[in-house]
Amino acid sequence: MKTILSLHIPGTPKAKDRPRVLRTKSGASYAYNTKQTVLAEEALRQHLMVALRGWQAQPGKSYGLKAFFSFPAEGKGHSPGAPQTSKPDLDNLLKLVLDALKPWVDDAQVSRIEAQKLYGSDGKTELLLVEL
Repeated sequence: MKTILSLHIPGTPKAKDRPRVLRTKSGASYAYNTKQTVLAEEALRQHLMVALRGWQAQPGKSYGLKAFFSFPAEGKGHSPGAPQTSKPDLDNLLKLVLDALKPWVDDAQVSRIEAQKLYGSDGKTELLLVEL
């Protein structure tokens, strides 16, 4: 396995919100992302842009993603290392990461994911992208 990306991002991890749907008077429906999702995805994309510096996924290649999401334990009565079992959901944390990666790798090419969310001493997201 060839490591493509190893990235540490400080700060409490953000999850992708459910899309909102707007219905017009004519009956047409439009889905859009919340402002919080757009801002979180753009912030993550800025970190990825620096880390991936011109790299682009190759068609036909398969990639694996390891993601570790750490939430501050302070004041919540949890010890660092304990599983974080409340919102946000792990799948929504991953959706934000995969969508932020889209300029570099199509999420259909990600064939293996390993992810966890825990309490830690501080909030952070750690990502490892490998070519399988």
